[in-house]
Amino acid sequence: MVNNQMTALKPQQTITTAQLINIQIDNIGDFLREHPDGPFAIALSVAIVIGAIAGLIKTLKSK
Repeated sequence: MVNNQMTALKPQQTITTAQLINIQIDNIGDFLREHPDGPFAIALSVAIVIGAIAGLIKTLKSK
């Protein structure tokens, strides 16, 4: 026997998206000092940490 169940569907909600802005940055250090909590600074920090951990693992494996 098949149990048919109805699923309540919610109406679609509007999602606001941010406009992309192309910015040319001459000095990344100045930009990071002005926006230390910005998403680019956070992503850069995470990438540096991941790279350091990967380098450490590679060094430890080679010994």
